Amino acid sequence: MKTAIIALFGRIFRRLVRLSMAHGVCVQEAILLLKTAYIVEAKNELTRLQVNPNVSKVSAMTGLNRREVQKLFNSTEDTQISESNSLMSRIIGLWLGGRRYRASNGQPKVLPIDAAGSSFVGLVQEISQDLNPYTVLFELERLKLIQKEGNSVILKKDGFEPSGDFDRGMALLASDLEHLISSVEKNIASGDSPANLHITTTYDNIEAAASNEIKEWVLSQGASLHKNLRLFLSKYDRDLNPKLPRSGKTIKVVVGSFSNSEELN
Repeated sequence: MKTAIIALFGRIFRRLVRLSMAHGVCVQEAILLLKTAYIVEAKNELTRLQVNPNVSKVSAMTGLNRREVQKLFNSTEDTQISESNSLMSRIIGLWLGGRRYRASNGQPKVLPIDAAGSSFVGLVQEISQDLNPYTVLFELERLKLIQKEGNSVILKKDGFEPSGDFDRGMALLASDLEHLISSVEKNIASGDSPANLHITTTYDNIEAAASNEIKEWVLSQGASLHKNLRLFLSKYDRDLNPKLPRSGKTIKVVVGSFSNSEELN
């Protein structure tokens, strides 16, 4: 098992190093981030076991010397960009899945920006009272996910796709990678049925001239899949359905999709 994990590290690191060097991230910065990640996760594991984390225990778990652990012991990983992505996705999800925000034909309504009843301001406030709805409006418009028409807004895309936005693209990659690793780990460790979805389709002798046609087809099918997923999952979401029975426990469901094509010769 350890050998397989080391092999996984090697493959992931090589791709990350290629990306890092292209954008000026040096090895010292990467090493610092790796050490911090080990310390943060060691502290989390000790907390999960109801053991008080201290420098000695973290040093023993990570292999880092006490001086290094002491220096980085209070470090935390930055998740603000990922949280921002999640909030945007939840806002779009509510717009697509909430009954009061859907027209009779099932399509998302054109929303007045600020009005009584179902409005864009009301939509954002249902997700978080801490968000400034007009800041969210600006951000969604910047990402070309919505279109303003007078004092109303139209949802143009039914998915958060940070194309052309490097920071958000990297944050989405980090989130997707975290969920994928967790999904595979659970499939291996628990053997539960049904298992988490983990499927990849590969063809390695495709005519390059068909690349754009294939990308457009996959994008269309993927958008349709996730639209149906949101409509299905929204039926079980407590925020959208306050009358659902409450057991005291909740789960987070994540379904990710990606496609890639690259020249072989």
